[in-house]
Amino acid sequence: MTDPFLASLIINIILLDFIFISLYTVEAVRRRPSLLVGSAVMGTCTSLIGVLGSIGGPLKSTASVSFCAIWVAAYALSAGPLGECLARMR
Repeated sequence: MTDPFLASLIINIILLDFIFISLYTVEAVRRRPSLLVGSAVMGTCTSLIGVLGSIGGPLKSTASVSFCAIWVAAYALSAGPLGECLARMR
């Protein structure tokens, strides 16, 4: 991907979409399973982005943006809504 603005736009649209989806899933799935699965996905994506950074190739930037988008979606579904959950507990 050669246009950084397009990559940023894609990631922010995914973040916004998954924030709205998380409003439902936090109540339906509960926090603990959501956080465990989301943490596993985020860890895997972070590792794969690190591996992609150390190897070369023509699709390196597109794959990196794809894994960043998956990381953002996992964050928005798992760790992102924790602030709202903690605020509700008070």
